Amino acid sequence: VAHDRFPVEQGDCLSCHDPHGSEGPGLLAAVRHEPFGPDACDTCHEPPAPGRAVRLVDEQAVLCADCHDAVEPSGPDRALHGPVEDGECAECHNPHAAPNEHLLRARGGDLCALCHDDPGEAVAAADPDRVHPPVAEGSCTSCHGAHEGEMPGLLTLGGPELCGTCHQDVVGRAARAGAHEPVAAGECDTCHDPHVGAADGLLLEAQQDLCGTCHDRQEPAFVERHGGIRVEGGACTSCHDPHQADRAGLLLAFDHAPYAEKKCERCHGEGGMLRETGADLCVDCHGEYADAGRRAVPHAAVTDARACLNCHSAHAGRTSSLLVRSGILETCTSCHDRAAFQGEVQHPEMECMTCHDPHGAETPGLLVEAQIDLCSDCHDPADFHSHPYGPPAVDARTGGPLQCTSCHLPHSGDLESLLTHDKQRELCIQCHVGENLKVRTFGGK
Repeated sequence: VAHDRFPVEQGDCLSCHDPHGSEGPGLLAAVRHEPFGPDACDTCHEPPAPGRAVRLVDEQAVLCADCHDAVEPSGPDRALHGPVEDGECAECHNPHAAPNEHLLRARGGDLCALCHDDPGEAVAAADPDRVHPPVAEGSCTSCHGAHEGEMPGLLTLGGPELCGTCHQDVVGRAARAGAHEPVAAGECDTCHDPHVGAADGLLLEAQQDLCGTCHDRQEPAFVERHGGIRVEGGACTSCHDPHQADRAGLLLAFDHAPYAEKKCERCHGEGGMLRETGADLCVDCHGEYADAGRRAVPHAAVTDARACLNCHSAHAGRTSSLLVRSGILETCTSCHDRAAFQGEVQHPEMECMTCHDPHGAETPGLLVEAQIDLCSDCHDPADFHSHPYGPPAVDARTGGPLQCTSCHLPHSGDLESLLTHDKQRELCIQCHVGENLKVRTFGGK
């Protein structure tokens, strides 16, 4: 009776009902199709008959179009999604009830994965850093139309225009002189995979192999242009911008002095091998950083095998200090989680080197001076609070001295004054507990 005498033996109960809980009768899912309800089944279905399968009063697409405008391609280069073209609305939408808006059978990428195994399987097997963020978030409709779109792929916009919604800088440079030929042609997918890359930067394959599909590294003219040194194993983008540059050969804006002077022998020996390894080679000229790895708190990047090359290019760069990225923050976030810098409330004057020494320091966090002294250079604690800080005050959670980052985030956050917790109570009870709000002891309650 609850199903108006329609046979439901072959149906999927969870397509309409929530097995755990619902505010509606019969554990029905939260979003319900308007015609769906008691004594309303005949809006779409023929009356039930013994031994006969449930039948619609008309074709599915015709029924849906009675209430919903039919979807048509919005331009000559656009096409319909297969289920839309076939009139199979129920492939994506539940005609009765569903837990998701628009009666969708699942959310985001999970819905698309009901039919499209790729790129789901590739994403599951991939390094997370090589997955395009919209794909990782299951936001397929960031790039693809749900009903219609540009072909191939039902894209919401044409190739470069679509990429430009997030990568405005690169697409903007495509129209300038000195653009790499695929970039100027708007052919981003010549080098990049829009879902999962085989290498960093969503590249289709390792950088040198990819560049080698157009540039023959064995060609004598190629070898000659590189000073007779064979560049197998090197990173092409350490000298060349893959998108656009104002210099011939897509060369980056700033040159390392030995490279600019074509004095390769200052760093390279016979066969192109480096004369020394790690930072030892660099400090021959940059002696002021010779003790960086021996400081009380050395930057981890300085002490590994690549040393200086983790942050600086050996030949050419986008900045005067030959950083591997276009700026200090971009270089730092190559390793450090960007999320720490993306909060709603930003620390003003966000410049990493204002507070940190990127080579090494004598204080934790690579700070240029002790934390309280550093923060006091701009913020006078006497103007804001009388709460004790610094020795002998102790952070009950760490056992160390109570300092600025005991209560404030140093880079960005979601609360005013970059507080770690809400100031009305939550912040205080991180340390103050019990009836008299005594400060708990380190490791205690």
